Amino acid sequence: FQWGYRGRRGGQPSNRLDRSCRQDAPSTSHVPTGPLRRSANISKTTTARLTLTAALFAACGGLIQGFDTGGISNASQEIVIQFGLNPLVQGLVTSLVLVGAMVGAAFAGSLADAFGRRSVLIGCGVVFSVGVGLEVFAFSLPMLFGGRVTVGLAIGAASCISTLYISEISPPARRGGLLA
Repeated sequence: FQWGYRGRRGGQPSNRLDRSCRQDAPSTSHVPTGPLRRSANISKTTTARLTLTAALFAACGGLIQGFDTGGISNASQEIVIQFGLNPLVQGLVTSLVLVGAMVGAAFAGSLADAFGRRSVLIGCGVVFSVGVGLEVFAFSLPMLFGGRVTVGLAIGAASCISTLYISEISPPARRGGLLA
């Protein structure tokens, strides 16, 4: 079975997809793919180490939500005292991260398709740092709200994209273990 229209010549593939699905095409299953395997001179051990290292760093994208939750729970009483918040506004400050995370997760796939998963993960780190800076140096309630939403955007996008990135860079035999 071959994909694509064969054209008048019959024997010539009509498009790239057709060439890659031909029965007599050489097998490329033994050739590692992905951003870590650029040269055939890299050994399998080195590739495995690089994959594991990249997966560990990408998995840190999921840790930033825990970091933020722990940070806000410790700082909550100080924020209430500094800004004179009532319980309703205190709950709003805490939950704005989740609103930002929903928006970040909604747009993460489109951003990853447009700019690449690795670039989006790096961007999430930058956005998270900017959001934390807004929270730390907040002198008004709107600035604190903006910082919380900004942190949420990074958390939502990183939570979605980090698993995709890990699954793309890992070899099929180790993919399940790295994603778990």
